[in-house]
Amino acid sequence: MTRFTRITIAAATFRRPSGLSRLLDHIEALETAAVVTVLICDNDGQEQAGKKIVEARLAKGYRFKLECISEPKQGLSYARNALFEHIATKENCDYIAMIDDDEWPSRQWLTKLEETAFQTKADVVGGPVQSVFENETPPCVVHCEQFRRKRNQTGPVPVVLSTENALLKFSILGTIPKPWFDPVFATTGGEDADFFYRAKRSGATFAWADDAEILEAIPASRSTAQWALKRNFRRGSTTAWRATQRPEKLKSITRLVLFGLVGICSFPAFWFLGCRSPVRRLDARLRLWRSIGYFSGFARYRVHEYKVDGV
Repeated sequence: MTRFTRITIAAATFRRPSGLSRLLDHIEALETAAVVTVLICDNDGQEQAGKKIVEARLAKGYRFKLECISEPKQGLSYARNALFEHIATKENCDYIAMIDDDEWPSRQWLTKLEETAFQTKADVVGGPVQSVFENETPPCVVHCEQFRRKRNQTGPVPVVLSTENALLKFSILGTIPKPWFDPVFATTGGEDADFFYRAKRSGATFAWADDAEILEAIPASRSTAQWALKRNFRRGSTTAWRATQRPEKLKSITRLVLFGLVGICSFPAFWFLGCRSPVRRLDARLRLWRSIGYFSGFARYRVHEYKVDGV
């Protein structure tokens, strides 16, 4: 059954030619019997380094069908909408596999996602992402909760919230109103969580494949406590702002207010209890900044982490 499955692997790229090249290498080495198409969206309207990488690969010959499209309007929402629009109109597939340009899959990645999709009949299957630090990094950062990635038992789960590692049925695109990825999140992040929450409200079911692992490169610019704190503040802010836009916003806001108050009020206790553990102390600070981020989001303050000047 799996040998006839048609899967389009979709990835957006922005000024990461070495990362994209590594990703294409590992996709080409996948152990899969599926009929695979690889679709890349270059989100850089100026340099288009990603497009050049794809053209070079095509000139050498590539194992799978490989295409590259361009989306000059900068932002993850625009790039991922362009990917889905191209797939919806020009590709003939059963599933879409999502991955990022700073990641690379294990050889069995696609097969394990497929197996879980068939076994659970889920519309969306997520998998784990493991961090690989590119430089020497303090242990407290390596082991903090920002980089202790989520793991679940393989099987049904309530929801999957990230496109970092996900397989979704092509058919669910028809159940979610366009734009699939809301442009309001284009430079803040959170567009994938918003998409999957909307899919859940439309009746989509979810599962987890814990053996469908991919790796993510963590550069020096992101392997610091300061970056982790800023990322948690941004996540808190974006989560809270998104909650104010949901149909069930009263319930969502109430829950986040409680989480935020607990996170702020419990900080001194967690800080004291973790006084002998740099990891626990950093975890306490991360929870504090995420909690403060909730209230900044309620105040309509948003962090545009992915905005690039001059683009």
